[in-house]
Amino acid sequence: MPDKNPGEAEDVEIGGTYMVRKADDNWCLAEVIQKRPADGGKQFEYYVHYENYNRRLDEWVLRDRIIHTVYDNNDHENGQELGDNCERKITRNQKRKHDEINHVQKTFAEMDPTTAALEKEHE
Repeated sequence: MPDKNPGEAEDVEIGGTYMVRKADDNWCLAEVIQKRPADGGKQFEYYVHYENYNRRLDEWVLRDRIIHTVYDNNDHENGQELGDNCERKITRNQKRKHDEINHVQKTFAEMDPTTAALEKEHE
């Protein structure tokens, strides 16, 4: 039986974004950071970073957990269907940065009393 793994390794590019099956069997977008030989050099492992996840969740995965096609940002059919299963948790820091970039206004309840009073007066 021919060994398919060496040929397969070349279709996963470092820096490419692919759909990768996490340890909890959810498919998420991930960027391939690094590759190394595994199983005595017969196949490769890839170090991936899951998008919108903390770097501490980065992990080494075998080729069989990576979908062959490169994710194209314009290809919403393939990426969105699989990406919807991915539970994305946002950290407080990420939320703060998002709110600052998108100019999200805090409600009066979220503001400290002094700022809330000034904002009400300003309206």
